[in-house]
Amino acid sequence: MGPAELFVFEGHHHSIFGLIASRGLIAPAALQATFDEHVATGRSFATLLLDGGLIDQPTLLRAIAEHFGYDYADKMPEGLPAEILCLVESCIARSYGIVPVALDEFALTLLVADPFNPHLVGDLTFALGREIRMAVADPERVRGLIQKYYGEQKVLSKEEPVSSPEKAGDSIDAAELSEADIEKLAGQTPIIRLVNLVLAQAIREQASDIHFEPFAREFKIRYRIDGALCEMTPPSRALALPIISRLKVLANLNIAERRLPQDGRIKLKLEGRAVDLRVSTLPTQFGESVVLRVLDQSAGQLALDQIGLPPAIRTGVEEIIRRPNGIF
Repeated sequence: MGPAELFVFEGHHHSIFGLIASRGLIAPAALQATFDEHVATGRSFATLLLDGGLIDQPTLLRAIAEHFGYDYADKMPEGLPAEILCLVESCIARSYGIVPVALDEFALTLLVADPFNPHLVGDLTFALGREIRMAVADPERVRGLIQKYYGEQKVLSKEEPVSSPEKAGDSIDAAELSEADIEKLAGQTPIIRLVNLVLAQAIREQASDIHFEPFAREFKIRYRIDGALCEMTPPSRALALPIISRLKVLANLNIAERRLPQDGRIKLKLEGRAVDLRVSTLPTQFGESVVLRVLDQSAGQLALDQIGLPPAIRTGVEEIIRRPNGIF
């Protein structure tokens, strides 16, 4: 498979057209003809440009980098040191398509697979807690580095695949099921294992929230870690009702009520740690969505002298705490 077949910026065809046209990198007639072919065939606009020999990959990548004010990385690193890799969590690297390659006194340099993400710099500056410098590189080679150093996207289960009660892609019509039927679905052993695995993995990775969201053709499970949503490999859409019903059973909610929001709580222990999960359900067009707020009772409990306050500030804080009233 050649580079032209791998190089695909899906969903950004108009942006690529505009930046190439503004720089005069391709004759207007040829550029428009290629875009018309993209519209007619549905093939990637960038791929058509490269396959047609109208522009080479380095020129296109450099133009994209200049458009966003990013650096252009023409050479990929042969190896990355652990002290650089550990600055970015694997979840964030996979979610945003980035790889850290260098750190200096000013910023952390990141290779990015999709520079067209408008929230990239803001989200990563916040999530990583430092200034960042973006560099555009061959997307497929960036993804290769992500796979090499951060692994594949997480899979939901390491045990046998969860059996689906319907054909793949179909969903269960809750209106046709009785409360006993739904409870039976939620009590299936594969469903119990799946839910337990999702909750355990989220807690181990110190997620603050877990989102279970049904859509028209898919069912997404996402964690929020350090402010970034990390998506797991989605289970079958047909498992949405059993999984959400299992969560409602654990939270002592009414599994037959699907038209009104509900709130509940799940208490569990993982590896000796007590964890509270605040559960909120919300009816949507495609079924109920559920959000779990993770409250790990053993995480983040630091004494005042352990959080690194300068002596003068700590003294002031202690004086405020001792006051009988007021707001701190």
